[in-house]
Amino acid sequence: MQGGRPLGRKVLAVERGAYCTRAGAGCGDETVQETIDDYRPMLASVRAAFVDGNGHRPGVSCRGVRAVIATPAEDTPRHQPVMGSDGYGSVAEHLESLSAELRRNECATRGADVPQGQ
Repeated sequence: MQGGRPLGRKVLAVERGAYCTRAGAGCGDETVQETIDDYRPMLASVRAAFVDGNGHRPGVSCRGVRAVIATPAEDTPRHQPVMGSDGYGSVAEHLESLSAELRRNECATRGADVPQGQ
């Protein structure tokens, strides 16, 4: 082990929010190419949000890149940094939902243990 990590490897998975880029420029006229009918409405809404937000997102990509590059040098590096206000909101909402589900199922989860003394 090096630095408390097997083989000294470090992994960083970035949960990024939306950034103010022109990545959506020119794709507003594209049709959704999906063979499963049930997925088309969801994909169409994602594409519409992407196009509507083109150039109007809260994140600034150079700031996000700087934050990601600085992460490994932190005293306690984050393994899954969240970038941007909308990214933070999405991840916080998801974690709150998972936490609520965990609490709802606590009895069933703990009930799967082998009883003590057996």
